[in-house]
Amino acid sequence: MQVKQTKLTDFVGAPDTQLVVPVYQRVYSWTRPQLREFWDDLMEAGRTGRPHFMGMVFFSEGASHHEGVRQLDLIDGQQRMTTFTLMMCAVCSWLAKSGKTFDGMGPDQVADAFLRLALPDGDACKLVLSRADAPTLRWLEGIGEKPAADEDYSRLVVESYEWFRDRMDADGFDFDAFERGVGQLYIVEVLMEAKDRQQTVFESLNSKGLPLSTPDLVRNFLLMRPEFDDKSYLYDTYWSKVEDAFSTDPDDRYLAHAIRMWTGSGVAVKDDRGIFDAFKMSFAVKGRDALEKRTAGLADYCIAFHEKVEAGDEATLAACREWEESRGKAERLRNDRKIFGD
Repeated sequence: MQVKQTKLTDFVGAPDTQLVVPVYQRVYSWTRPQLREFWDDLMEAGRTGRPHFMGMVFFSEGASHHEGVRQLDLIDGQQRMTTFTLMMCAVCSWLAKSGKTFDGMGPDQVADAFLRLALPDGDACKLVLSRADAPTLRWLEGIGEKPAADEDYSRLVVESYEWFRDRMDADGFDFDAFERGVGQLYIVEVLMEAKDRQQTVFESLNSKGLPLSTPDLVRNFLLMRPEFDDKSYLYDTYWSKVEDAFSTDPDDRYLAHAIRMWTGSGVAVKDDRGIFDAFKMSFAVKGRDALEKRTAGLADYCIAFHEKVEAGDEATLAACREWEESRGKAERLRNDRKIFGD
């Protein structure tokens, strides 16, 4: 594991480097509260001149599809990298209208530095998002056409871009403070090497309080299994269908319930981490064939569960409510005890 501190602009703008969101990562999910905090921190850094630390970004070296391009697979940090990229898309739009420059660069130069890679067969994105989000980002960056199908249009990606654009178009926008603030954003790069256990790191990040849901952990567990060299196979064949079914599920709420019920843990598990631990115990199978069969069973169960929720099946909904109520009581009791280190 190699660790170093660097400016965010240097990390994203590294020449001939492409950041890739692996298939096991969730789609872009930041909304206004996270965007507002990001913006406020940036503007405060610009007004005060003090560096702002944005946390660690975990990545590994990937197999690039383009000669001479270094590919970095994001293990953790895609929400921040995507938000920064969407903000720079908005910067390009604002520069084109205002006639100003950003750090001496016009809109095309900013796009070349932070958004696009020039390749022999055309431009590519510096940041490659998940399959659900990628077409929309390509369109915003001016590389591809606007997605025609609803399933290829990422609403949150567009809303975040528009949110930043509105901030810049607002009266009183302090562009000088903004420009300085972008230069004060720092991260800690953490390069994961082959000997490092990425799945263990991913689960540890969740235990330290980062907002990873039960489905995030399950997706990672399934798609990083050593039995499968081709991670896209499991995603394309099974897990992508589950994500499509639950695409409108707020906060992965019902998908987490489906996983909990599939493990057979019922109401015995009192928190989200307990669901994942029960899942791992129920997934103690060996061999490629057994793993694929278990994955197929999980996918079929989750999709059937979603159909029951959509149909308003009272027994299914009641089981969800009962668990949530018991979990709420357990959390309140735990908080009231104020155990040191809890």
